[in-house]
Amino acid sequence: MIKSVKVLGINVPIVEQTFREFPEMLNAYGYFDAQHERIILASHNNHDRKRECTLHEILHALEKATETPLEEAQVGRIARGLFAVLRDNPEYVAWLMETEESGG
Repeated sequence: MIKSVKVLGINVPIVEQTFREFPEMLNAYGYFDAQHERIILASHNNHDRKRECTLHEILHALEKATETPLEEAQVGRIARGLFAVLRDNPEYVAWLMETEESGG
């Protein structure tokens, strides 16, 4: 699992915690801790859930950084849809990540 992600130039750590370590995880798979600018994932999540949840929490970080309020349901639908598009289109992801210097 990755340890951090950049969100609009800000390094956002990604940590895993149990319910005992972070009680807010009791009813969630993940959480964007805006005060400490970090993503917290429930340690019991499986691999795919962690990746989808990380994308979901990145959207919350973007929501905060761009001052674009979204409903939780909107974030969830966007994250699930975007995760599916990225997962189903590896050629697109490779093309998206190319730089002009790399031949893109």
